[in-house]
Amino acid sequence: MKRVKLTYKLIKGLTYPKSGNEITYCGELKGFGIRATAKDAKSFILNYRFQGRERRVTIGAYPIWSVSAARDQAAHMKRQLDLGNDPLAERDTQRNAPTV
Repeated sequence: MKRVKLTYKLIKGLTYPKSGNEITYCGELKGFGIRATAKDAKSFILNYRFQGRERRVTIGAYPIWSVSAARDQAAHMKRQLDLGNDPLAERDTQRNAPTV
């Protein structure tokens, strides 16, 4: 598990693993990182604990999401956690809602 400051230059230079995925975590915002997969994809993620359970939510794909936008979203999600709201549970609720 690497912890460095996530920058555009660092993310652009990340190599893809031969199998599985590899996560590089931000040294500034705990739990925030970028996942590089063997399928040549990069996505911003946030790891956190909620009610004793470890969770991981995907924020968005790189380069569609910029580093600063993803970091801001991760900070927002962490604020929601401080208020007692689970961001992943909210997303699951929206996905499972009935459609017209």
